[in-house]
Amino acid sequence: MPAALTELPAPPLSPDPPRKRWTRRECAALDSLLDPQHLELVEGELISKIGKKRPHVIALTVLQAWALPHSQIRIQRPPPARNPI
Repeated sequence: MPAALTELPAPPLSPDPPRKRWTRRECAALDSLLDPQHLELVEGELISKIGKKRPHVIALTVLQAWALPHSQIRIQRPPPARNPI
């Protein structure tokens, strides 16, 4: 027996939580709470721009050499440190 729809079905819930789109004014208000030197506003997203430390880079280099000796994968690294001598 056919049934009539009286309400539209609810749209499916997103598995990701809603994201906040930040404005420049909102980011300026956060300067007192967060370190603005380590954040970048890109298309409404706050991106952490903290660099990698030397031990992290060394560990990735050793791991890449061991696990992927013939691969063409490149890992992003900071420039090598210069010796002050």
